[in-house]
Amino acid sequence: MKHPQNLFEHISQFCHEQNLITPGSAIVVGLSGGPDSVFLLHYLAALREQFNLTLVAAHLDHGWRTESAKDAEFCQELAAELVVPLIIKNLKDAPVDFKYNGSQEELGRKARRGFFEQVAQEYQATRIALAHHADDQMETFIIRLIRGASLSGLAGIKAHDGLYIRPLLLVSKQEILDYLHVHQMPYIIDASNQSDRYLRNRIRNSVI
Repeated sequence: MKHPQNLFEHISQFCHEQNLITPGSAIVVGLSGGPDSVFLLHYLAALREQFNLTLVAAHLDHGWRTESAKDAEFCQELAAELVVPLIIKNLKDAPVDFKYNGSQEELGRKARRGFFEQVAQEYQATRIALAHHADDQMETFIIRLIRGASLSGLAGIKAHDGLYIRPLLLVSKQEILDYLHVHQMPYIIDASNQSDRYLRNRIRNSVI
């Protein structure tokens, strides 16, 4: 594991190279409460003073799990601890005015994006930060390969795509977990991430 300070420096160097974070930016941070988004929020909060950032966390409660209300409560506590405003919305209150392929996974992804973009508009944010990391990049490549993606599609997740930025793309899942463990930072474990119901989970659990 990289030393925590070196890990942050590693991420910051990547952000600089990709022009992901600029001084004075307003950034919406997608916060699920899982380890990846918790780490991302801690990282951006650590940069807040140096870069004069305005941070707003956004949490969409899908309501698909009995624990989802507790997830939202956890996010509220974390945001309050870091003095970051948090916007919470329940999926049942978010109109589905978009097309999706019928899968729950696709519905959740598109609903989150619509919600994040709405928050970004309300707060005049110029960036929406998501916590995709190096393991996600590998999983995405394999999934797109299986589905017969074009050469451009196989390029994988982009660090900067319109409003969206992904500062953690060079960081492994294990580095994130190690950092949170060393600093005793709590996070939520989503049991559905272990289910082979979803293709990404099957790739993660059985292939990688």
